[in-house]
Amino acid sequence: MSVYRSWTSGTLRTRMPVPSSKGVRLILAHVGSRETGLVSDAALVLICQKGSGDYQEEMRSEICLNWLEETVLPKISGGVLVLDRAPYDLFLTPETAPTRSKLRKAELAAWLESYTVVQQDWESGWQQTRKWAEMKTVTDENELAPRFLVQQLAARFGVSVSISPVAHPDLNPVEMVWGTVKMELKRGNTRFTLSAFKDLLAKELDKITPAVWAKYEDHAIKREEFYRGLAASRDEVEGDLEEQERAREAAKNDEVN
Repeated sequence: MSVYRSWTSGTLRTRMPVPSSKGVRLILAHVGSRETGLVSDAALVLICQKGSGDYQEEMRSEICLNWLEETVLPKISGGVLVLDRAPYDLFLTPETAPTRSKLRKAELAAWLESYTVVQQDWESGWQQTRKWAEMKTVTDENELAPRFLVQQLAARFGVSVSISPVAHPDLNPVEMVWGTVKMELKRGNTRFTLSAFKDLLAKELDKITPAVWAKYEDHAIKREEFYRGLAASRDEVEGDLEEQERAREAAKNDEVN
């Protein structure tokens, strides 16, 4: 996190001493609302290991769920939590996770028994006589509607979970917070130490007041209304095309008759 360009007198001695290595990375998670701005003392800051891998390898589901349970959900009880589709947010509960194709026959039989979906016409001792493919077909037909661990956890605090569509960060106000904060971090990071950077980060997060958050939330609502308008227009156009197609088919049938 540093600026790409800076003013100099034209000599190497006066240039900003930006470190050549990438250094460590920070993973930051936070939550906000129109009433509070960013919720006080709700930030999660993780120091990553050096490397070039995806940060999601280190931001695991158990870390996210623990943070939500201990720090976030108690402070937003009765509210709505908007999440994107990051993999660590969307782990399915064991009972709604799809049965794996590599399950052994005994494991499939145990699944069928645990959810009482054994076929009525199956004979006694079906666990041995029925084929693996038959059991797998029944499990696929009776899988429960997907439910995520975060939804199960949030329900304990009376919090509803809304999951935004894929590739639509403009529908989540916190994404606009990240854009603002990261730009200021780039401009203000001149000492290149982790402690100084974390101090700067805390100052920038404090600037996300209820008024700032409300501005971003209003923008997200306008974008949602825009997309809903597009969907309505699409449905109208598709309906007109289908009606025209039916009219053409009817005209062809009249000509034949």
